[in-house]
Amino acid sequence: MWFNSLPPAQPGKPDIRPDAPRKKGLPRLAEVLGRDLGSIGKAGLLALAACLPAGLLISLALLAESPPLVLLAAASAGWLTGLICSL
Repeated sequence: MWFNSLPPAQPGKPDIRPDAPRKKGLPRLAEVLGRDLGSIGKAGLLALAACLPAGLLISLALLAESPPLVLLAAASAGWLTGLICSL
């Protein structure tokens, strides 16, 4: 009988009572991490994938001791990092 006391679920919306209090503490943290952990991990891996070639280009240019090559490597590494992180 108490199943009928809940409002009917609307399509596309979770079945949460509108007067339910917000979760606090560890349950809230688990909810947020469960929902967003995939995108947080993907952003971290994309940033790492962008920084490794950029660091390699700049370090090779510094080892060559050529200021124009360092500037070119820094510009291309910035372009590459922006391109990868915009995916």
